[in-house]
Amino acid sequence: MGDPLEAEDEDAGDEGKVYWEVISGDEGGLFKLVGEGETGATIQLTQAGASALDYESKPVHVLTVRAYDGGSPSLSSFVNVTIQLLDTNEAPVLQANQELRIGELAALRAPLLGGSLNASDPEDGTTADGKLQFEILGGDSRGAFDINAGTGQIFVADASKLDHETVDSIDLLVRVRDSGATADGIEDRLSV
Repeated sequence: MGDPLEAEDEDAGDEGKVYWEVISGDEGGLFKLVGEGETGATIQLTQAGASALDYESKPVHVLTVRAYDGGSPSLSSFVNVTIQLLDTNEAPVLQANQELRIGELAALRAPLLGGSLNASDPEDGTTADGKLQFEILGGDSRGAFDINAGTGQIFVADASKLDHETVDSIDLLVRVRDSGATADGIEDRLSV
């Protein structure tokens, strides 16, 4: 991760070996130093760090690193290392098993009871990566429903297609995706 840290010790033998440790800034055990007994060390992610780093909750980590030699007494130097995370586009989350309702005598453009689809995105909604787009992919072969692509609100597109005696439940396949460069998305079934 980045350029290696370097230290010099003019002593020979064990007294000239340089050892490394993170003394602050890594409370979660996310990082480790590799290069024990050498003049250089690299910062690497631990197994826990590989899954725990999150730009949205903490975009910058400042580690205080100590380099010390093998002499007696041991001599030390300290350096602050700033690690800046790059934001990546995470997929939105669509609440599973949502159920919305509508009466068979609903008016044209009437919204389904239960509100909009419940979805969220880890990114801030003010950026392209966090702006959600909704669409109906399947399950509405009769053309009874439509969806507001920006809000996820499902409404009646053709009230004549709603007949409880013929079909009492419709399972829609909906997709929510964000507008990020990688346009991550998720699909799920919704019961109407």
